[in-house]
Amino acid sequence: MPTVSGTTGSPTNSTVDGDQLYEFNADGTITFSVGGTVTYLIVSGGASGGSGSLAGGGGGAGSHVSGTFTATASAYTIGVGAGGAALPDTGGQGNDGASSGITVGGNAPGLFSGGAGGGDDAAGSNSTDGSGGGGGSGSGLSGGTSGTYGNDGGASGSGFDGGGGGGSAAVGGAGVEDSKAGDGGVGTSNSITGTAVLRAAGGGGSPNRFGIATIGLGGTGGGGDGSKDGTPAAGAGVDGTGSGGGGNGQYGITGKGGDGVVFLRFTPEAGGGGIQPLRRRIMAA
Repeated sequence: MPTVSGTTGSPTNSTVDGDQLYEFNADGTITFSVGGTVTYLIVSGGASGGSGSLAGGGGGAGSHVSGTFTATASAYTIGVGAGGAALPDTGGQGNDGASSGITVGGNAPGLFSGGAGGGDDAAGSNSTDGSGGGGGSGSGLSGGTSGTYGNDGGASGSGFDGGGGGGSAAVGGAGVEDSKAGDGGVGTSNSITGTAVLRAAGGGGSPNRFGIATIGLGGTGGGGDGSKDGTPAAGAGVDGTGSGGGGNGQYGITGKGGDGVVFLRFTPEAGGGGIQPLRRRIMAA
């Protein structure tokens, strides 16, 4: 069973039902002196929403990847992707989220890309591994395409109402003329912390600033709400969930994407716990 001899990056270490849980909110490393089975959850950074002349698409969620791997007695590099930066009041295509992952050590799961930015006066951006951004200010502009660990963004409606960003568990909603902009796709539930938590949701789209449609809401699991007519700033994706930020119109300020997170959980060696001092390891041998 795994034993940890050291970490960097100041992860939070706790005990859940007798297991050791490490939560990384920033880049770091974890070194195992004894290998074994490790359960993980990797969430990449969410994207920011887009802002066009009339409307904007919601940002796509980052990759949501879970599973197990057999750790070896070696050091692993942990990368935690930042959310895409909010756009200022000059508008534009939303910024993609950054990649998160567990790399370098033996049997490491790998690195997974963040969510894709919402559209401005164009289609939503595409994501390699995560979710696509919502379509922007235009009629029937497509949402961005997704990778293995996300869903496509929603298209803009015929009334130029922006689409919602894709969520890890559902596609982003499409804009509907004279009704509402697209909602962000819902996030995925995971219980690695001992409690079921939804993460990696899409951001809500922005409606046509001259229409009667209402804003798109952020997907359940941390997505930011869209805004209308440039003000106020759209809602941000929640940090630690890798969710997308909301879109905005009239080149208004968009919501930033939520930062990602990486969790590792394992049953420690008998008599052990988290980080094991060398003397204790020798005595236990």
